[in-house]
Amino acid sequence: MTFVRRPQRSVATLALVPAGVAVLALAGDAVGAVLGLVGAVVLAVGVTVASRPVVSLGGGVLFVGVLAAGSAGASPAVLVFAAAGAVVSWTTGQHVVGLAAQLGREAPVRRSVLAHLASATVATLSAGVVGLVAFRLAAGTVPGVAVAFLLVGVVSLLVALRS
Repeated sequence: MTFVRRPQRSVATLALVPAGVAVLALAGDAVGAVLGLVGAVVLAVGVTVASRPVVSLGGGVLFVGVLAAGSAGASPAVLVFAAAGAVVSWTTGQHVVGLAAQLGREAPVRRSVLAHLASATVATLSAGVVGLVAFRLAAGTVPGVAVAFLLVGVVSLLVALRS
C-alpha cells in the first residue's frame, strides 16, 4: 500500500464551502466577484494537490476580492460574510492539507475537518459580528488611515498566526 499525501475529495470539498459563500456574497461587485472566483479556484487546486502555498495564494486572492468589493462600496454586512468565508476557507484548507500530509488519503479525518470548519466559522463570524455592531454604533465615518492601519493589523495577525 502506498502513502498518498493528498486529501480525499469529499474532505477537500468541505474547505471550499466557505469560499463559495464568500463568492456569492461578493456577487454584487463585478471585480470582487471575479477575484473571489479566481481565489476560490486557486484554493480548490491547492487543497486538491495538497499545497499549502497554493492554498494561501487562493485565500489571499479571495481576500483581495473582499477588499475590492469594499473599496467599491459594498455594504459592511456583505464584507463581513465574504471576509469570514475567505478566512474560514483558508484555515480549513490549511487544516485539510496538514492532515493529508501527516495521515494520508485513507485516514478517517472527516470529523476533524468538520469540527475545525464549525469552530473556525463560529469564531470568525463572532468577531465579524462584534466588529459590525461596533461599526454600526460608531458615529460618523471611519478615516482612511484607520482602515489602512486595520488592514496592516489583520495582515500582521495572520502572519503571526502562521508562524
